[in-house]
Amino acid sequence: MPETGLKVHMRLDKVMTELLLKIDPSYEVYLEQNGTVVVELDKALYGCVEAAALWYEDLKGTIKRDGFEENPYDRCVFNKICSDGSQMTIALHVDDLMITNVHEYNIESFYQYLRKVYMETKIVRGHVLDYVGMTFDFRKVGEVKVTMENCVNDILADCGVSKVASTPGSPMLFDIRDTTKVSSEESKWFHSYTAKLLYLSKRVRPECLTTVAFLTTRVNECDHDDLSKLRRLLAYVRGTRDRGIV
Repeated sequence: MPETGLKVHMRLDKVMTELLLKIDPSYEVYLEQNGTVVVELDKALYGCVEAAALWYEDLKGTIKRDGFEENPYDRCVFNKICSDGSQMTIALHVDDLMITNVHEYNIESFYQYLRKVYMETKIVRGHVLDYVGMTFDFRKVGEVKVTMENCVNDILADCGVSKVASTPGSPMLFDIRDTTKVSSEESKWFHSYTAKLLYLSKRVRPECLTTVAFLTTRVNECDHDDLSKLRRLLAYVRGTRDRGIV
């Protein structure tokens, strides 16, 4: 943990406290009546804000030492011009890296470099790759198709909508026509599926965003008409489940 002056404390539960006392009985003076103890962290623990920041700085340093430059528009994208003149790009999400280059040997060289620093590094190669919940298909020269089949399947599996629709919303999308409030169970269903569709739409289904944007304004006061609009959107996704962005 860096010396920032900010102390991070954590309460160990009874089991962890018992283990700690077996390792170091001197902690017994700090034992509270409920069998727990409060400790101050001297190393970043997974889940702390500090841990995320420290990991990013560590990984960034490793990447930049190999000659990459941080993209000024996105701190999680790094670029490098290789010795053969080709550009290698890294997009990172926590500890998942997507690496692209026209030559396999450049990617292999960087992979071997990473393994020297992080020995448990694993690699998956191919023209169709799953990355942070998305599938990237590079099989057609000059383009990439991005889909989220698993996410779509999870949404449709238990939504209760079996119909299909030709468009995400109707011309009456923005009209508030029914002020009859729904049950608490229906409200939870509406909120849950609106959030799931927002997640999907912002990544690979932009044609759904207008409908989803409206539905998000209704999560705290949805009526039966709003339920119908959400069901129509789900019906559209069911009828176009293989669609993504290219």
